[in-house]
Amino acid sequence: MTGDIALVGPHRRWGRVLWGALLSLVLPGLGQVYAGSWHRGILLAATGFLLGCCLWGLTWAAPPIPWALAGAGLLMALILILMIGATIDAAVGLARHPVRARKRWYRSAWFTWLAVSILGIPLAILPTGWKTYSIPSSGDAPSVMVGDTIVVDARSPDLAPTHGDVAVFRLPRNRSIDYVKRVVGVSGDRVQLRDGQLLINSQLAPRRPDGEVTIEENGRSRTYRRFIETLPGGKSYAILKATDQGEANNTPEYVIPAGQLFFLGDNRDNSVDSRFTSVGFVPVANVTGSAKTVLWGSDRGRLLSPVE
Repeated sequence: MTGDIALVGPHRRWGRVLWGALLSLVLPGLGQVYAGSWHRGILLAATGFLLGCCLWGLTWAAPPIPWALAGAGLLMALILILMIGATIDAAVGLARHPVRARKRWYRSAWFTWLAVSILGIPLAILPTGWKTYSIPSSGDAPSVMVGDTIVVDARSPDLAPTHGDVAVFRLPRNRSIDYVKRVVGVSGDRVQLRDGQLLINSQLAPRRPDGEVTIEENGRSRTYRRFIETLPGGKSYAILKATDQGEANNTPEYVIPAGQLFFLGDNRDNSVDSRFTSVGFVPVANVTGSAKTVLWGSDRGRLLSPVE
């Protein structure tokens, strides 16, 4: 038989089936193009590209609030279904219709990898406006708890947070480590704790009792007093206190330098924050985003709730 009508052997045939399935798993439609189904491949690739662009656009256009998170989840599910469907379709098509020994140019390995590079990789590496972080400790409880997964708005990392914001920042002494704490002091502020109470520019941040909270961490339970603290600007949030004594509750007055921030954990007696030299003042440039939503956690009642 002539070369353009001879069929490949069974072992090469199944190798092509796997290759076509892999291509569609990387980018829906490429496996169909490899198999010779141009129209179907272009339709699938265009659909995947459109869904990916919508997902990318949503994470930049909207803050990570419940409706936006639900929309992003739906788009991700559709993309996954499309990838699985395209992979199965490409594999079945190649298994039923053996590839001829003489390949056309668009069925060659170099073309399909080039198509992946041009169409798939740039979209895959585009930055999104949201990031997720898992909380390993109770230093910022009760705003975020151990085991929570939070969604952080990282669309404008150059936008300086203000009083009361819960922000993620890179530790000044080791930028590979991320912390999440609350901003209580910005450039030019004077911050102090006196008998456990926060003062900003000599103004007391009043607090009112709000019951008790028991937290389990590392196999141990500890009960804290809960307070609602209100900053001079009016921002209110919950904090936890175990005691009002000790050096961490009676600090010198910190004067925040230009371009720096002062962070405190909401769990005031179990938080390593700007009161300690291991953290200290944090450059505004180290802030990577502001915490917005609890995506997941052990307390199902807090799912998709705002970080306040």
